[in-house]
Amino acid sequence: MSRNLDEQGVLRIFKIDRRLRFGNVVHAFSTYESRRAQADAQPFARGINSIQLYHDGTRWWVMTLMWDSERPDNPIPAKYLKRDGD
Repeated sequence: MSRNLDEQGVLRIFKIDRRLRFGNVVHAFSTYESRRAQADAQPFARGINSIQLYHDGTRWWVMTLMWDSERPDNPIPAKYLKRDGD
């Protein structure tokens, strides 16, 4: 992380969630935007978190968490930029 981000902080805004569930396993994709302040007109970064969860009968456990940032050669697919039904 850059020193600038350490000093100024970062605001992550989670925009769209997609969840697939089978039994006690859930796979969630969460599209995010990173801004330095809520009032910023544009995010300085966007990406997708990929989260796998397991329910043991009592509570949910995060099993894996991965993410990838949007780049010119890796744009976020349109289906992850709108909510179901949009």
